[in-house]
Amino acid sequence: MAAKLLKLSWDHGVEDEDGVRIDMNLTVTYLAEMLGSKRETVSRQVKKLNEQGLIMVKKNKFIIPDQEKLSKYFKMP
Repeated sequence: MAAKLLKLSWDHGVEDEDGVRIDMNLTVTYLAEMLGSKRETVSRQVKKLNEQGLIMVKKNKFIIPDQEKLSKYFKMP
């Protein structure tokens, strides 16, 4: 999921005061459909990434504060 959010930030990202905002109406349900996962699973992962400061969610807008940090997160062994 982190990789998908990073890709979306590259493809649809707009600079924002908090980082790079994915400029599309992206809900957890829609993200789950994109990934072929259950909404509950994606919701837990969004919460985990949010707690680690890798993403922020404001009004159905996903914000990536630091794309490099998110990239390193999903490349970890």
